[in-house]
Amino acid sequence: MTNTIKLLSPDLINKIAAGEVVERPASIVKELIENSIDAGSDKIILKVENGGINYIEVIDNGTGMNEQDAKLALVQHATSKIDSIDDLKNIFTLGFRGEALASISSVSNLIIHTKTSEGKPILAFNKGDRIITEHGPARNQGTSVIVENIFDKIPARRKFLKSDITEYKNILNTFLKIAIPHYMIGFELHNNSKVVYSIPKVDSLEKRIVQFYPNLKDRLIRILFDDKGLQISGFIGHPEINRKDSNIQYIFVNKRSVTDPIIAKAVKSGFGTNLMHNQYPIYFINININEDKVDVNVHPRKSEIRFDNSKEIFRVVHNSVRNALEKHLQQETTEKFPKETVGLYNNSSPRKEKGQTGEHYKNNDFSNQAPRLNTQTSIDFTRNILTSSSNISQEPESFEIEREVLQIFNTYIVIQKGDDVQFIDQHAADERINFEKIEKRFKEQKSLPSQKLLIPEVLNISKTEQILLIENKDLLSKLGFEFKNRGNKTELTSIPEGVYSNNSNKIFTEILASLDESSDTINKEENPILKKLIATIACHSSIRAGQKLDSYQAKELFKQLLKCSQPYSCPHGRPIIWIINKSDLEKNFKRKQ
Repeated sequence: MTNTIKLLSPDLINKIAAGEVVERPASIVKELIENSIDAGSDKIILKVENGGINYIEVIDNGTGMNEQDAKLALVQHATSKIDSIDDLKNIFTLGFRGEALASISSVSNLIIHTKTSEGKPILAFNKGDRIITEHGPARNQGTSVIVENIFDKIPARRKFLKSDITEYKNILNTFLKIAIPHYMIGFELHNNSKVVYSIPKVDSLEKRIVQFYPNLKDRLIRILFDDKGLQISGFIGHPEINRKDSNIQYIFVNKRSVTDPIIAKAVKSGFGTNLMHNQYPIYFINININEDKVDVNVHPRKSEIRFDNSKEIFRVVHNSVRNALEKHLQQETTEKFPKETVGLYNNSSPRKEKGQTGEHYKNNDFSNQAPRLNTQTSIDFTRNILTSSSNISQEPESFEIEREVLQIFNTYIVIQKGDDVQFIDQHAADERINFEKIEKRFKEQKSLPSQKLLIPEVLNISKTEQILLIENKDLLSKLGFEFKNRGNKTELTSIPEGVYSNNSNKIFTEILASLDESSDTINKEENPILKKLIATIACHSSIRAGQKLDSYQAKELFKQLLKCSQPYSCPHGRPIIWIINKSDLEKNFKRKQ
């Protein structure tokens, strides 16, 4: 009987191993640049042609290699960083000479040109089954690796490569992921003989980010956490520049670029209600952690990692992002509004509530808004303005106070501060106010007050939604919702206090949609689903767009907004404040160039 199991040849073993490391030209770029970094280089040049399919060259000024090292670098399973099994647990380098070069050379034409500080220039390359080393042309200390004709030796693999443009895009992304965290190294990128980047080394991550993304200057928020062998540092983008794609999201662990869903989810969760649906934050997060607390060998290309305590990592990243964002936005919002405007509220005493109509302004726990003014008060208010305008010198402060707050389109509050005109979305502002009050009460009392509906509403929900309803009955009850099942019908009998009763069916549909988005436990303090539920309640408890406000109500709303921990955006991530500068107006009116 003929044997069916055979030993593979060394050449075939190398080609199979290459598949784990060399997926495309960008994989080669990653390995070569990381080798240069580990060699102590402070200047690295990358040259590619035709998307790296035909030509890749990486030039560095690192320590270089002697003849023996250059030869061993092309031998499979030769490395400079592992001597024993224990070393696998403590890998501090990105991947030194010899780990990937053998695999790369098995699927392409590879030449090493290297020189140490005291040695002679050496050339090393494969010729058939032999590794050849010989004296090379003169060069400075360092190493150049040239890779040509990728997968020429494996045509089946070459045909799966994408277009030159697509492969170059992957190379560019790889280049950025390495160059950004290693800001103390200068980098150059040449594509088809044209210089794309020529970036000198700098002394901070922020400066390196701005080198590649100049539009992010002054739009970055620093984050920092340092405790017990774990450090979280980096920057997040201001919520105003959130994107519709995730192209500017970088995660580094000990300066190694990785893809990690735990960290990505923690950052997104940290943005909380400052992130609209289908928006993506900008971030550059670096985690410094003891090497024995993380496994970098989960993936052949080390693009994925595994933490010993992923829950702790999630918590720390989430809190770091949230705290930095809250602090920055609070400070920013305070700076946007004049101190004299905030102080005006002490001069405005609340009017007595007489003949209040059935408008939204009611004094409940969620909406601490001013009472609706009666007709006589409005007449008095108008008379005061007319009196002030006819004799400004008598009451200049009163006149200025009343002028500073204006409502337009029954939707936006307008305030002037210096050379800025600030527009405030009244619904978004009230949403934020109500959201924080509801959330605080829920955390403190573990429930919200409810109000009975005079006439129960029949919910138009499916059988699947009925099951979801039953599964989350306890939580919904704590939020103020009560319902009864009557045969095939489900009746809503109570809703949270402060919610418009004529919207109760709509709000409950939105609640069910939020519950259906996640199967996670939703009673955790920082769970995003619970925040969505409270945000929905806040939305339906707030002033609507198109609702008329008088001056006192507008100012009271503004006063409450400034007390919020995150007065920048509504709970759904929409901005609350928009600013137009006087100079912009003058340019549009051609007063200035």
